[in-house]
Amino acid sequence: MRQSPRWLALAATLSVLAAGCARVEPGVAAVPAATVPAANTTADPPAPPVRLGVPQFGHAHEIGQLAVTPDGSKVAVNTAKKVVVFARPEGALKKLAEFDIERTRRMVFTPDGSKLFVAWEEDRHHRYSVCDIAAAAQLDLDGSQEYPESMAVSGDGARVAAAVNSGIVAWDAATGKALPPETLKTAEGAHAILFGSVGGPKWEHLPPAEQPERASLLPLRKHFALYANLRPAFCFPALAGASALKPELVEGLDILIVRELTGGVYFGEPKTITDLGNGQKRAIDTQVYDTYEIERITRVAFELARGAFELTVVDSLRLEAMKRGRTCKLFVFPRPDGVWFLVRRGDPFKREGAIEKTGMTSVYYRPEKYDVLKYDQGLGELSVNAEGNKKLVALYRELFGELLFGDPKRFPNTAKYTLAPLQDDGADALICSDVEGIDTITLKEVQILWGGPQGEIEIRRAKDLFEALKGRKKELPKGRLVKASFLVKFTDAKTPRTVTIRPQNIASYTRDSDASVVEAWLTARGFVKSAPEAQDADLAPAAAVA
Repeated sequence: MRQSPRWLALAATLSVLAAGCARVEPGVAAVPAATVPAANTTADPPAPPVRLGVPQFGHAHEIGQLAVTPDGSKVAVNTAKKVVVFARPEGALKKLAEFDIERTRRMVFTPDGSKLFVAWEEDRHHRYSVCDIAAAAQLDLDGSQEYPESMAVSGDGARVAAAVNSGIVAWDAATGKALPPETLKTAEGAHAILFGSVGGPKWEHLPPAEQPERASLLPLRKHFALYANLRPAFCFPALAGASALKPELVEGLDILIVRELTGGVYFGEPKTITDLGNGQKRAIDTQVYDTYEIERITRVAFELARGAFELTVVDSLRLEAMKRGRTCKLFVFPRPDGVWFLVRRGDPFKREGAIEKTGMTSVYYRPEKYDVLKYDQGLGELSVNAEGNKKLVALYRELFGELLFGDPKRFPNTAKYTLAPLQDDGADALICSDVEGIDTITLKEVQILWGGPQGEIEIRRAKDLFEALKGRKKELPKGRLVKASFLVKFTDAKTPRTVTIRPQNIASYTRDSDASVVEAWLTARGFVKSAPEAQDADLAPAAAVA
């Protein structure tokens, strides 16, 4: 006969959690093995049943569940409104305690008869309680709201378990909590702990501290420092058509999500909910991350992503001091030419005028920006493209040095680029025949800083600036070049793309993927300074683009 999942769960409940119990039937107390007589065909026939005098506490048809202690000294029955526990001296019933529990579904005594565990229904949800008979006190258990197929109590009465449709739920009998200290000790001695998904709307009626996530899952994570959660997502080709998404969107899906588990909002303090009156509440959750937490989860992700995955790190940089929002997102792409970082952030708030029916008004919004960084492992160099914002670039270099290497000065503010080859070598500075991936390079614009009290800047622009100068038999002026824009014809592209260089440290590309081949040309023609030269330069904050 095929076994259903719920009866398999029942079997596991009985064998694992009801230690010391010979058997447990639905609604009947566990009977210790020692009390079960062996089969004996010569034994005297059983005595006839004894009719008990039942006190009048309800109509007979209202009684739905009955439980008896292993020694037969106590019996529990339920009506539509109550659960009543009786002592059974000499064939009579004497009421010991009663509990205001409606719609009882299961009951079971502890082996010593001191407590009664009750499963009951309320608002279509199943609840569990432990009733102390001597004290006439009821303790509601946290956790499952599913229908109990069976209940079992451990031989020492310390644990109670229920077999439900989704599996097994167990509680500490003394506290009603999902994760008592004894369970932690047991877990500490285990070779492995199997975690399942918990939580959901059906437990939201409980106080936050008693919901499954906070009552058991989060303490286990914290206790064992389980800071990294690995969630793979893979689409088998044969199942692409079964997705609610278009097949072309899910075909080839192969990602691994690395999630941090022991920091952030879950564990941050303070955490409060304040009733403001008039049906209004105010909630405060504090998100906290220490440096070591960021470093270790990032290290795990990098190791897993090496050569196999593109990595996305969420909420890892904070640019609050730069007025760019409280958080930003960092996307990491390991490539053969280095590790690339794409930072999505918000720019400072802007205000623009708008026309409404009532007249002119102002609209406030935060533009979204993208910055690109590249780390060259061979050179140990971090290149940054942050739209020429020197303070932001300096912050990036400091943050990435600290996060990746624990040293905020790992990437010093050193000058990288010079435009001197344009003045020294003229059109020869544009030779690119020795650089694979580039066909031609044309100079289309330069900016020359003359300075003075007015900060004069001269702009020279043409379709081909060197050809234009050659036609007039002139050369580039010898002033300080502060910007040069080139039109680069890449081998794999039909249309040339613009590359802009701004000494000391800024290079901008139409496509970030052009960086590697352009850097090779810049280095070959002397636009990239040598290390000693760069270190001796009068420096502005560094920013070389990726």
